[in-house]
Amino acid sequence: MNADTDRFIAAVLAGDNAVTSAPAAVWPARHTHPDSLAPHRVDVPLGEAASKPAILDAFAQAFGMPRWFGHNWDALEECLHDLSWRPDGAMLVLVSGTAASRQDAEILMDILRSTCHHWQRAGRPFHVLVDPRLLAGEP
Repeated sequence: MNADTDRFIAAVLAGDNAVTSAPAAVWPARHTHPDSLAPHRVDVPLGEAASKPAILDAFAQAFGMPRWFGHNWDALEECLHDLSWRPDGAMLVLVSGTAASRQDAEILMDILRSTCHHWQRAGRPFHVLVDPRLLAGEP
C-alpha cells in the first residue's frame, strides 16, 4: 500500500461504521495483509451490470454464507447481521463493480448501510468501501 492509501484506509477505519464511496485505486491491494488496519477483509467482486442473482451469489461466495442462505435480499441482510460463522473482529468489505438496475443498487446500499449500523450498535467495526458507480446506482 502507498502512503495515501494507508491514510485513507486508516481514516475510514477510525470513523463510525459506514458505506464509503472510493475508487478502487485507493483500495489496499489484494495481496497486502491488512491485519494492522482490519483483520478481516472481504472482497465482493460484482463485475459490470450484475443482476440480483449475481449480486447475491457474489456475497454468498465472498462471505462463505451458510447453506441456509436463501439467496434473496432479506436473507442477505439477515446473514450480514449474523456473521456467526465468521471470525470475530473488525471487517473491511470491498465491493467492486456495478448493478444491472438502479433498484438493485439502492436495495444493496440500504442493506449495507443497515449492516454497518447494526454492527456499530453491537460494537464491531464493519466498514464497506464501494465502487462509486454502485453507490450512485449506475448500471
